[in-house]
Amino acid sequence: MGYRLAIVLVCLFCLVGCKRNVKEAQTAPQSYVLTYQVGAFTNAENAQALKTRLTEKGFTVITEQAVVNQIPFERVLVSYQGPLEFTYQAGAFTNLANAEGLRTELAAKGYDAGVDQAKVGDKTYFRVYVYTRGGIEELLSGLKEMGVTDPMFRDIKPL
Repeated sequence: MGYRLAIVLVCLFCLVGCKRNVKEAQTAPQSYVLTYQVGAFTNAENAQALKTRLTEKGFTVITEQAVVNQIPFERVLVSYQGPLEFTYQAGAFTNLANAEGLRTELAAKGYDAGVDQAKVGDKTYFRVYVYTRGGIEELLSGLKEMGVTDPMFRDIKPL
């Protein structure tokens, strides 16, 4: 009887450990490998300036020469491996109350959201942003269910 009890206890201990590890894996930020062209310049100094700014933000950046339609230019490529935070614009309003309403609705659904003010020409807009650390498909699907069918990708940064 003692032998069987010991086996049952060992099995329970293993199951509890497995459950915790699965939960940790599900909540851990997703890791991505990206190489993305973020700029193309006929002026090499402009390419170098962008490379410097991106390097300061923690990205691995390379430049390479290319020719398209007999026009030479410098491509700026970013490479990164690891978790990322993505920013999408879910809406833009001229009325702050409308923007805050969408932000509140997003927050109620568990999304990390914020409102930022921007001036375009002579108009002031209140942009609603949604942030996610991986799980892009889930974010876009959730936004679509809320009626935000075409969120605009705005930013990406390494964590």
